Amino acid sequence: GWLNTTKLPLRNQNGDVLGTMGISREITSLKEAQDKLEDEHRLLEVILNNIPDRIFVKDRDGRYLASNQNHMDFLGVNSQEELIGKTTFDYFPRELADKLVAQDAKIMETGENLLNSCEGAEGAGGRLSWTLTSKVALHNSVGECIGLVGISREVSEAVAKGL
Repeated sequence: GWLNTTKLPLRNQNGDVLGTMGISREITSLKEAQDKLEDEHRLLEVILNNIPDRIFVKDRDGRYLASNQNHMDFLGVNSQEELIGKTTFDYFPRELADKLVAQDAKIMETGENLLNSCEGAEGAGGRLSWTLTSKVALHNSVGECIGLVGISREVSEAVAKGL
């Protein structure tokens, strides 16, 4: 099992060390829970960064909280740190950003998910990209909406072929 141990010198009135005093606490279940969380975090990271879709998370104010690599590549962003705190207005033309922000607000206010909405947007480098986008409200442990999760699947090739 795992133990968390703290030891201190035990001194007499003159300050001489007579020995040690220790407190140990058994933390095996805590360590196992921590290991499980780390495993789940690694699994989520592998999924997010290897799935071909663009995945993003926004807070109630529309600020990006997280994004997978495909979404960052689409936006022309080099790192999570560069993206976090920015909004749709930082990456899209005003008219499209207004539409997307209104869409996000409706999802967070009503809890009605958006599923497979076909959208066209210009990504980094000016390339037009057609996607099927789904967005769902993100709730905390007490059921309050704290943002949304979005997933966009590239379908430009199918749109170009008229499928």
